[in-house]
Amino acid sequence: MAGSSISRVEETVRMAVALYENHIPFELSDAEEIVNMISGIDLIGIVPDSVVPRYCHSLFPKDDQIIDFMNLDKDESTQHTIIGKTHWYPLEKIELNQS
Repeated sequence: MAGSSISRVEETVRMAVALYENHIPFELSDAEEIVNMISGIDLIGIVPDSVVPRYCHSLFPKDDQIIDFMNLDKDESTQHTIIGKTHWYPLEKIELNQS
């Protein structure tokens, strides 16, 4: 069973609980990530406005287990709130070719 997107995670968890309570075996994809999401301790990947925030797994380290993505809100006060709670990856060093 799969359903880790923010729009489907609630129904996925409800189905998983119902299956578990009725002793029906099932396999849940991204189980640890879903538990983190419903516990409020998950990480959400922020992607540029030019990127649709779906299927962006390849843009982030696999070890971070990021399964949900978003664009930064256009509202400046919301941006400040989000940015204040954000962990940024270090920027790659860019050097000019001195030839």
